[in-house]
Amino acid sequence: MHEATWSAGEQSLSQKTQLFGHPAAIYLVAFAQCWERFSFYGIMGLLALYLTADANAGGLGWPASSALKLVGAYGAAAFIAPAFGGWIASRFWGDQRCIRVGSLLVIAGHVLLSVQALPGLAGAGQNLLFLSALGLIAAGTGLLKPATASIVSRCYAPGDPRSDQGYVIFMVGIYSGSFLANLVAGTMGEKLGWHYGFGAAAIGMTLGYGVYVLFARRLLGSIGSVADRVNAEHQAEDDKTVRATAHLIGFSLLTVLYTACFFQDAGMLNLLVEGSADRVLLGFEVPATWLLSVSTLAFMTLAPLTSLLQSRLKLDVYSQQTVAFVLMSAAYAVLWLGSTSIDGAGGKMSLGWFIAAYSLFGLADLHIWPVQLSTVARLAPKSHTSLYVGLWWVAAGVGIFLTGYIAAFAPILGSVTNLLLWIAATAAAAGVVALLLGRMFPSPNLSPLQ
Repeated sequence: MHEATWSAGEQSLSQKTQLFGHPAAIYLVAFAQCWERFSFYGIMGLLALYLTADANAGGLGWPASSALKLVGAYGAAAFIAPAFGGWIASRFWGDQRCIRVGSLLVIAGHVLLSVQALPGLAGAGQNLLFLSALGLIAAGTGLLKPATASIVSRCYAPGDPRSDQGYVIFMVGIYSGSFLANLVAGTMGEKLGWHYGFGAAAIGMTLGYGVYVLFARRLLGSIGSVADRVNAEHQAEDDKTVRATAHLIGFSLLTVLYTACFFQDAGMLNLLVEGSADRVLLGFEVPATWLLSVSTLAFMTLAPLTSLLQSRLKLDVYSQQTVAFVLMSAAYAVLWLGSTSIDGAGGKMSLGWFIAAYSLFGLADLHIWPVQLSTVARLAPKSHTSLYVGLWWVAAGVGIFLTGYIAAFAPILGSVTNLLLWIAATAAAAGVVALLLGRMFPSPNLSPLQ
């Protein structure tokens, strides 16, 4: 991959700067992405709780239905914006500049978000700061996400088998950040004050950006510093472009549904934990946001075993997607069983139901994000890697946008319990569709965990 952009200088740099058998630049990018995800998921975990908390508790006092739609719209914007960010990186700025500019926009957004949540602020001014902050974070994320993912593949020479494991390192950075986000920013926001949680996200993002700036020149050199402009040498990629686009559309359509199921954890399920879960353990009330770290912990803990199984089974991207949907269906079935204990009785769900379900969420993620990200990077034409990675994120964005609207079906179906069962059945049906697509349109075996 990237034969046309892999210069002698880049190859020499990668060969000399090694850490644990990989280009050291991989760890730098993973570290930066860790803190970007820390800031993003720190906000996502708090947003629904902050919006629905009443003014006396420092919140905005929104109805739950409106709050969940806003959370979905914000998450969608942050995942759809990479399509534009990837285009900017591929055509104009290059990956490194997109990372720098995007990081500054995200930091500015988090600072504004923290300021608007200070006690005493209210009215139109607060609303303007709030929406401006979310807009800045979404725009900055749009520049960052495709650029960091694209740089991972650029750090390896064409055909280097280590690139697969490079994406695993990258994903561990992402999940480490999201795990810490809910324990640190989530706890501070719920226990100390919303502005403390939002401020912690700003500090984490600043830390990641500072380390990146300090070491980027030494570890990355010219990698990703120039845009992948189309030239005559790239015109021969027309056939590859058609194949890549067909596969991208094929598995991304179902990724929309997967993300719509998964990201209920930051919306509907987060409110369910806050209002209907028995969160008191030994006299301590567990913050609702802590539960969001269960899936990330499961991802990191189970990654080695999953890697071994995937290397033996040699599943392609569609088969991996089938496994993910089966696990997601099982997770919602667990939540449905747990919710039957509270429906109409005013009781509380044990945290065990959520821990079991979220653990299945994390295991399902192992068959979606690293697999599909590596697949997109490998299939994409050399001149448009950042753009194709950005377009793939659109699928996740559309799914997140739908989360609030799916949650609105609860009253129509009669209860949250019925909605959980409906989602479980839909995920199972999607797994069957993914299996059929894999049989009809076989794709290369591109699992990054092998």
